[in-house]
Amino acid sequence: MAAGSLAPVLDDLASELEAAGHGVETVHGYLRSARHVTYALEHRQLTRRQVTLAGLREFARAHRDACRCPRPGLSGGLNLNSCMAHLLPILRRRGLAAAPPPRAPFEPLLDELDAHLAEVGA
Repeated sequence: MAAGSLAPVLDDLASELEAAGHGVETVHGYLRSARHVTYALEHRQLTRRQVTLAGLREFARAHRDACRCPRPGLSGGLNLNSCMAHLLPILRRRGLAAAPPPRAPFEPLLDELDAHLAEVGA
């Protein structure tokens, strides 16, 4: 599938994955998977309201089994579900996804705990 009008989303995804240290094969697999989402957005098969993490994962599940995209290259769908968490923030920044739900007041504390546990290797 050609990159389409949402190619900048894919460029952002590639840059972020590379910056996070993902290998070339992983980046390429995620880009192939993300292209299915951008194709669906371009062809109005997904609405902005559906572009949440749960909505994208549901899309991945359903699409993996029924893909009719031109030259799909889905690689069995292995990356389709796992790339959604990486793709969603980019779609939000570009105004293509619903805003994230409001955070509970205690969530910053959980973020701090997660950071601490990662720091001490737990």
